[in-house]
This record gives sequence, structure tokens and C-alpha cells, in this order.
Amino acid sequence: MDSQIDSCRLLIEDIRITKGNPTEVILNTTKDIHSDMIVMGSYGHNILQDALTGGTARRVVKKSETPVFVVRLPKK
Repeated sequence: MDSQIDSCRLLIEDIRITKGNPTEVILNTTKDIHSDMIVMGSYGHNILQDALTGGTARRVVKKSETPVFVVRLPKK
């Protein structure tokens, strides 16, 4: 898919929908496609909430050899 989003001028090369552990899928896909960077959103929960509800962005940042850019998302 070669399309450009005018509002942010990013080139979208690929969109994938995959089942599995989110952290492992993100890290494996990053290696498979030789990504230069991972961009993720996060709601910025505290450590206790992350432990109970996930904290995927935190785990990806901790385990990734590729740079990770985390964008703070607005509260739900």
C-alpha cells in the first residue's frame, strides 16, 4: 500500500492484522520487515494499572532493539 496522509506526510507501506501476544508480534514483525522505528500510542496509566491491564508499549520499549517512539493518547 503506497499512500500518503496529507495531514502528517507519512508514507504507509504496510498494514498488518495479526493474532498473538501483542509485544511479541510487534517485536517479531519489526525484525521481519527491518523497521527503522516503532511508533506506538499509550494512555500513560500508572505502573499498577499497567500491571493489571497490560502496558504493551512499556514492554516493547524495554525489549526492543529498534528505537520506539511512544505517543501519549488522550484519556478515554
